[in-house]
Amino acid sequence: MAHSAGCLIRPLPLAQFGGNPVSCAVGLAVLNVLEKEQLQAHAAHVGSFLMELLRQQKAKHPIIGDIRGVGLFIGVDLIKDEATRTPATKEADYLVSRLKENHILLSTDGPGRNVLKFKPPMCFSLDNVQRVVAKLDAILTDMEEKLRSCETLRSQPCGSPTKPCPSLGKNEASHSNVQWCP
Repeated sequence: MAHSAGCLIRPLPLAQFGGNPVSCAVGLAVLNVLEKEQLQAHAAHVGSFLMELLRQQKAKHPIIGDIRGVGLFIGVDLIKDEATRTPATKEADYLVSRLKENHILLSTDGPGRNVLKFKPPMCFSLDNVQRVVAKLDAILTDMEEKLRSCETLRSQPCGSPTKPCPSLGKNEASHSNVQWCP
């Protein structure tokens, strides 16, 4: 195969549509919309508002670690504790699943799959930001209450009538089989 590649006299074109008049017209139209609707400035403004609201949530929810990003591309690190910065992978999966039930699509990334990726479209509005962050807050609050309940149950002696951990809800098994009380 290396021998075959060495036979090439000139490199093959990498862009199949490069220079095509229709493709150029489409590209120019996109650039015109970006400029006319000031979508870059809008993304910067809405993104900074999203970052601010997420920082407020960090103060409220200790599971939130770093918050980083530019414009509307933002990552939120979920950690088990501040000192060790252990990735909260199961919690991130659970949160993404619960948000999906509410028609909010996020994904996870990073080596620990614990970084929530916010990457909404450029038309994302301030109202959209408030809705997403309010839902995120509600789910995190609910999750933290369940975790506290589990900690209380773990501290009770084995065989206690209240020892079994309450389930997360009727369809919780679908949330990546997250087990909150081992």
